[in-house]
Amino acid sequence: MKAIASRGSTLEYLTVFPDNYDADAAYPMIICLHGFGADMRDLGGLAPAIDQMGYLYVCPNAPLTVPIGPGFTGRAWYEAGGHVNPAAVERALTALDTLIGEVLAQYRVPAGRALLLGFSQGGAMTYRYGLPRPQRLPAW
Repeated sequence: MKAIASRGSTLEYLTVFPDNYDADAAYPMIICLHGFGADMRDLGGLAPAIDQMGYLYVCPNAPLTVPIGPGFTGRAWYEAGGHVNPAAVERALTALDTLIGEVLAQYRVPAGRALLLGFSQGGAMTYRYGLPRPQRLPAW
């Protein structure tokens, strides 16, 4: 499997291509949202455990940079802590929606052949994004 980092109009993302990728073929897609403090490379390693031949995997970077320790930063979909800013969540959802539209079109993903999954804060985003849009992406 081969992974390539790219930049959409709203978010950076990692695309993991299946073995023997054929750019002329239409593949189903799994979009993987990382948790607080991780980044787009965090869930890309799941691809070989799921299916090495039949899917494209897209792993976006969350929009916010957050400190995760002295001298280290990670990414977040929204601020963590006791108070979640609804505007920040909406901005993240809008950025994610734009990216999803871009990658579905770019890779010609057939209708109904994309899934959204997430871990931790990415799991919360999966439900916030996926549940109101069942026609676009089922949420795992």
